[in-house]
Amino acid sequence: MVRNLTQQNWTTYFGWVKAHAGIEGNEVADRLAKDATQDQKDGTYVYDRIPISTIASMVKEEGLKKWQAQREKAVNGASCRSCFPKVDQRLKLRIPITPEFTAIISGHG
Repeated sequence: MVRNLTQQNWTTYFGWVKAHAGIEGNEVADRLAKDATQDQKDGTYVYDRIPISTIASMVKEEGLKKWQAQREKAVNGASCRSCFPKVDQRLKLRIPITPEFTAIISGHG
């Protein structure tokens, strides 16, 4: 499409447009994109592909849930769990795990 316009001496510009801000052209594009994913006969969605990033997020979330469940059942590591009860909260801190850190948290330092 862009190539056809260029051959007709049109100049095409691409730029960022804020979504859901009432900009008519953007609202039309959103509606057309949604309509393209639906079966025109019964209104059901026909687009069944899931982005890789969504799958990666789902796998990561499931892994964190399993890790948390195992951690809560563990006999050892109570002092670490008292400082960091949730695995995902601990990972967000991005604290480097050094021997000194481990000794302090485990009470062996």
